[in-house]
Amino acid sequence: MPLRPERVVEVRYDHMEGARFRHTAQFNRWRPDRDPRSCSYAQLERPLTVSLSDIVPGLR
Repeated sequence: MPLRPERVVEVRYDHMEGARFRHTAQFNRWRPDRDPRSCSYAQLERPLTVSLSDIVPGLR
């Protein structure tokens, strides 16, 4: 059932898989200063991806 976005919380998480949290997100704090419409997945920081060959010399 869809929910009405009325409140904003800040959460901590370890990893995302697509548009989902890979493990349980942990509550950090309420954000009464934020409008729910201003929050989206687009604002999440994308982790830097590194190829194993960039780390291990001689690996292709």
